[in-house]
Amino acid sequence: MHQIRFIVTNTKKETKKFVKGNLMKVYLSHSIRGKLGNDCPPPILRENCLVAIEIGNKIRAACPWANIYIPAEHEDFVQKAYNKKYITEKQMLEIDCDIIAEQDVIIIFTPDGYGSLQGGRLVEHDFAINECMPISLFITVSEAIDFLTEHHEYDLHYGGKDE
Repeated sequence: MHQIRFIVTNTKKETKKFVKGNLMKVYLSHSIRGKLGNDCPPPILRENCLVAIEIGNKIRAACPWANIYIPAEHEDFVQKAYNKKYITEKQMLEIDCDIIAEQDVIIIFTPDGYGSLQGGRLVEHDFAINECMPISLFITVSEAIDFLTEHHEYDLHYGGKDE
């Protein structure tokens, strides 16, 4: 199976560049409730989050120059606010997109294949496209690591500054 990678050139605003000594900011988009949506039982929601955190930690170990934002690490708070109707799903996704806008790249975990984007991951994907961010959809951890390493090395070569 071939990996799909999107590198989007930003012509509307200054492209973010990695500078040696700074961490590359990475958003890890992943499924939380999945295809079950609001019908997702809490045990499956927790399992989805644990899987995302495990994947993110493997990427962190391989890419120490990357600061990986993993939504699952904050899901307990978000789910409690959602259950108490303090926040809607639309508002959650708006906040996720605000966080994405502060990142350098987005990687999207698609364990069911590249055509499986739906729900929040699709919203995050489309937002990143509109922000002209580098995007990688990945199935295996090694695909995400390869993408981040290639992007990191490219930015160091063409945009980074040796100190």
